[in-house]
Amino acid sequence: MPGLVPGIHVVPSTPSDVDGRDKPGHDDVERDERKTTVVKYDGVRGNSLATIACPRAPRTHLVLGWLIFSLSTEPAMSDRSTHWQTVYTTKAETEVSWYQDEPAMSLRLIRDAGAGASSRIIDIGGGASRLVDALLTAGYGALTVLDISEAALAAARARLGAAAATVDWIAADVTRWTPQASYDVWHDRAAFHFLTDANDRAAYVARLRAAVAPGGAVIIGTFALDGPEKCSGLPVVRYDAESLAATLGPDFGLQDSCTEAHRTPWGSVQQFQFCRFRAG
Repeated sequence: MPGLVPGIHVVPSTPSDVDGRDKPGHDDVERDERKTTVVKYDGVRGNSLATIACPRAPRTHLVLGWLIFSLSTEPAMSDRSTHWQTVYTTKAETEVSWYQDEPAMSLRLIRDAGAGASSRIIDIGGGASRLVDALLTAGYGALTVLDISEAALAAARARLGAAAATVDWIAADVTRWTPQASYDVWHDRAAFHFLTDANDRAAYVARLRAAVAPGGAVIIGTFALDGPEKCSGLPVVRYDAESLAATLGPDFGLQDSCTEAHRTPWGSVQQFQFCRFRAG
């Protein structure tokens, strides 16, 4: 074990994944329980002392004598970008469960919000989504797409061709992003539910408050209470209208809520909760 000093070390094992391309319908149950091996190293060789399962708890602490180790079962902040870069560089557009050829629900909610051709609309976690295509076709001209994956944004730009020059593209983690403009419509389909840490949710809401103009619309789609517990191998938080409204807080008044049964490219059904809010 080069690079380790003599002592007791904790070594996380690599979880196995199930790829939704190979086993359609399993995109929401991709990652096994994480296990960790405790190793005693004497400077020459390592001897395994124990293997510890770390199931769903977000963080497990091991205290070994005077050594304290913190083992996370969720991706670290720096790993979030890597995860989504990997997804969008190894899977085609139609090989992810959230793919939609026609984002009908999002378009309806944006129209219902009263958005006009000059309304400033931002799509959070838009990635390679075809919503931007549909909005351009519908005549909306002040569009921004934000995603943590540059590869996803590149795919969307390539698909749009010359029309991509009319869209603002932002490669950023929404929880670390500093808004530089004010928006009339904030749209998010299937990004917010990946924020399983309360601090990340608070950071998201802080950006939401900073970015949406007073009276602006906030449209968020997440997995519903009867939706999948995981997506792309990651845990999610499921919502109904009441719990999502409580999470966003009193600055955002609930205007509309509805559910959608989304059919994945391989035919399985995922239940979504959509809500439209008005910024106070």
